[in-house]
Amino acid sequence: MILLSVLPRLFIVLLSLVVSSKSQEDETTVEAHDNETEVEVRFTNLMEHKVEINWYDNPSEEFVRANTILPGSGVIMTSGIGHTFSYDMEGTTHTFTVQDHNSNVVIGPDHFFVKCSTTEGDIHLNVIPQWSPLGAARFIDLVRIGYFNQCALNRVVKKFLTQFGISSDFEARTHLRQATIHDDAPPLVDGNVMPFQPGYLSYAGSGPDSRTSEIFMVMPDAEEHQVKAFGTNPWETPFGFVEPVDFHVMDKWYSYGDIAPFGDGPDPQKIYEEDGYEYLRREFPAMSYIHNCEIISPARDDVGEEL
Repeated sequence: MILLSVLPRLFIVLLSLVVSSKSQEDETTVEAHDNETEVEVRFTNLMEHKVEINWYDNPSEEFVRANTILPGSGVIMTSGIGHTFSYDMEGTTHTFTVQDHNSNVVIGPDHFFVKCSTTEGDIHLNVIPQWSPLGAARFIDLVRIGYFNQCALNRVVKKFLTQFGISSDFEARTHLRQATIHDDAPPLVDGNVMPFQPGYLSYAGSGPDSRTSEIFMVMPDAEEHQVKAFGTNPWETPFGFVEPVDFHVMDKWYSYGDIAPFGDGPDPQKIYEEDGYEYLRREFPAMSYIHNCEIISPARDDVGEEL
């Protein structure tokens, strides 16, 4: 269960993720000068505290407050080529000058290492925000508040995927179910969309901009045609991977087959109900669970990197 002391934090997280949509974009337009082309700049905050974004006003020759990004959130700002932004982080001012039409600024470490303890052993996750900034920010923030504590691995399908993310806390899963985030553009390698591989982490979804808290991991023994099919939907952008040394743990997770109505596994709609976890314990007693997830360490202390 999520401790009562962190529930107010959860509501702040949800609010921050909701206002990172179009309603906030309308409030964060920096006027382009004459003959300038308007471009979009996305800022994503993976830090544990809010970050103030400032932009350089040429007439006054001063930086002016433009927006505040809450932890685990992102904003899209309309600006122009050549505009300069700044943000203060741990006593250091960082600046960024817009150079192209679609810029992403990730505020936080460029890697996170997360350990998840499960009923069959520990797995270690390498989370890479540059691959999927908003997806990584959502996941890291949920880890910080203990959202995945005692979370069921409710969809384990051999040679396909394992899915989780419906919290054991009824209030938490009810709120997260409605707190969607925008899709991230897929990462590119040499100009081509980066293909999925066994162990990759991504979000389940039901349409564009439908990501919430349900995540899947590609199984180690997934067949080639299945692996190639991942990433064809706009919400399926990888944000990290399970370390291959832990694949043997994934192989041990109990499988009831695919979720209802496609197989004999649990019905996700019933898990979302107030007695959802009683339903799992009663009907699926051998199910595997995540005991808890914790951030082991970021890769380095850099606090900003442009994609």
